[in-house]
Amino acid sequence: DQILGNIRKGQSALRRIRCVVGGTWFGLSAVAAAVCEFMMPTQWMLPALWDNRILEFCRVFLAYTLFDARLLMSSLAPLGDDTRFMQLVLGIDIVMFAARRFGMMRRLSVHWWVTSWSEWTDITVSMAKGVVCMGVAAWAMTRRDPEAMNTWLWRHLAVYATITTFQALMSGLVMLTDGDQGMVVPIASAVPPGILLYLVLDQRLLYWTQSQLRRWVDTTGATSAAASIACAIGPGDPTMVLRQAKAQFRCVTLDCVAFEDVQDNTPNPELYSRSCAVTLGHCDAFVSHSWHDDAGPKWDALKAWRASFVQSHGREPTVWFDKLCIDQTNIERDLRCLPIYLGGWVILSGPSYMSRLWCIMELFFFIMMGGRLSSINLIPVANEGNEDDSLLTIVSSFKTFDAGACECFFEHDKERMLTVIQTSFGSLVAFNQRVSLLLRELSREVRCDMPRSSTLSSHSSSDGQASRQHDAESSCDDSG
Repeated sequence: DQILGNIRKGQSALRRIRCVVGGTWFGLSAVAAAVCEFMMPTQWMLPALWDNRILEFCRVFLAYTLFDARLLMSSLAPLGDDTRFMQLVLGIDIVMFAARRFGMMRRLSVHWWVTSWSEWTDITVSMAKGVVCMGVAAWAMTRRDPEAMNTWLWRHLAVYATITTFQALMSGLVMLTDGDQGMVVPIASAVPPGILLYLVLDQRLLYWTQSQLRRWVDTTGATSAAASIACAIGPGDPTMVLRQAKAQFRCVTLDCVAFEDVQDNTPNPELYSRSCAVTLGHCDAFVSHSWHDDAGPKWDALKAWRASFVQSHGREPTVWFDKLCIDQTNIERDLRCLPIYLGGWVILSGPSYMSRLWCIMELFFFIMMGGRLSSINLIPVANEGNEDDSLLTIVSSFKTFDAGACECFFEHDKERMLTVIQTSFGSLVAFNQRVSLLLRELSREVRCDMPRSSTLSSHSSSDGQASRQHDAESSCDDSG
């Protein structure tokens, strides 16, 4: 019931964010489009007024600003995972470009005999620009992956802004070469797309604007953190997702794990058979770690925790360990259920732990799904031969967390996680602030098994290797 309640709460929060963000930007875009279209016919009603160069500059600048603002605001409306809304936005852009080119052709067919050579050139370039922009928008609509579609949506804007700016500058250069001093139109038509191009290429201001809008959403009842759960799990009936998670949840006893299993992250589908299906939540610990930390100290820390558990409970601990409990033939299915897996936590935090995006998202999902900080065992893992510096790095990483600097083994996974963050929080800055608050609470309240630097490497490297070899020989895999 708690899991279903958290998932439904997340889905409700995500729907609210979609409505508020999408409705706000799409509504503003519609207003800009309406005003822009109203200006097109009325600009010819006051020809004497437009003879003033200042007023002419304002008219052209406003017209281009409104059109570019419509493009920008409609592109901000869909969240990063909403392919249907993105296709709607791109489709509207195509219709708008096509309508403008059609109107241009109509005017040209009526006044073609009085059209100058420079006007013919400008019209030809505008027609070509429209075809290119519509082509890029159509290509973006065909992308199936949300991250790819969102990327091409912004590339579509960048292509339009680049061509429009270049066209205006070339038009002004031609006029200057011909001795024409009427540079008002080229300057006025170059500034708005130039600003648009800057905003598209450097989206920090856009992210800040989105995060401010999300803060307002949060104050009205929806939470970005809850929405991140729904975004990670994906669309669908939460009951079906929970049923799938129950069917997929597995664990393994630590006496069936050998040092070779934690030595690297090379996929080995045969290891899956060592784990067994259990009731969701009936697992002593979820082991969270980074594959980029030294395997030896990490294995020693896991053995130490195992010994402590056996001494306290009189039995072997059952754990969820990624390499043995994820079906390597269907990784995506298991990862979708990851936010639902609850239980105690053992964090083997080495120097690279806070730089791995999956590790951070696992911890974040655990807390957002109702996990308690008191059920977490945080075990610092120092690299062999560099224990003091490693521990300093671990402490520092908790204070200087930045999701943008985190990495994933697969680039696609990083893009997917960043899409979840951008969709739910609006910006990496907002997510960093939330995670940093969580990490401060974790540092204060969690049970931290902080070994002395000599503890994890109390024996020489040769003794440690011999011990790990003995563990491998006595594992249940070999005994079976």
